Amino acid sequence: MDRAPQHRAGIVGRMLRRLTGIRLAFPPVASPELSTVEECWRQSKKDLLKVSYVTLGRLRQTIDEYFASKTFGLDILGYLMRSL
Repeated sequence: MDRAPQHRAGIVGRMLRRLTGIRLAFPPVASPELSTVEECWRQSKKDLLKVSYVTLGRLRQTIDEYFASKTFGLDILGYLMRSL
């Protein structure tokens, strides 16, 4: 979990306290290297920004198609275990 307001909301905390066997851990502040989302953004920017787009509509269509079909292939467990 990161420190986004929606992750710290009371309802989320109450739900998570009911779960057993799960330990919550917050990554250090300003540590994008520990965020799987940041890795997905890095790959996306590399793929999507290598060409220019004539219209905003074409850019939006390309982004929609990209995320509908892209498989990032991250080893999520291995990626997250680096921080322990």
